[in-house]
Amino acid sequence: MKQKYSILSMALIALAGLVFSGCGSGGNQVKVSGQVVENGQPIPVPNYEEGVNNVALVFVPLDESGEMKDEAAHGANASEDGKFTVTGNMGNGIPPGKYRVAVRMTSMSKDGMASDDAWKGKYGPTSSPFVFDISSSTKDLKIDLAEAPKS
Repeated sequence: MKQKYSILSMALIALAGLVFSGCGSGGNQVKVSGQVVENGQPIPVPNYEEGVNNVALVFVPLDESGEMKDEAAHGANASEDGKFTVTGNMGNGIPPGKYRVAVRMTSMSKDGMASDDAWKGKYGPTSSPFVFDISSSTKDLKIDLAEAPKS
């Protein structure tokens, strides 16, 4: 009886692997790394603490005309030195394509209330000037807030 359950377990694991490997755009996922800086220097975050007082990024998928696609966005938190890696929802990367990168700095007060974005939406999901074509050859993104492209 034990062997029967082992075979059934293996079959379920194999089926789950097939289902999840088909998620996204054909399995050619890209883990995107980079750094958020200002004038080449890491962004100073008062009282840095990941997920609390930090710089958060959201990669918003765009269609060919630059409009937001009706697909899931992908997020990441920058470390204290501004470095980040976007691993996607399943941890194996994000689909290749065009993305607008929203950047937000938030902090949490002692009473647990989140502050407004320090940049007041300047680099939001619909207003950010940072647009990138992500492909398998994308190695390292540099997002320099002082050198934001003009929209």
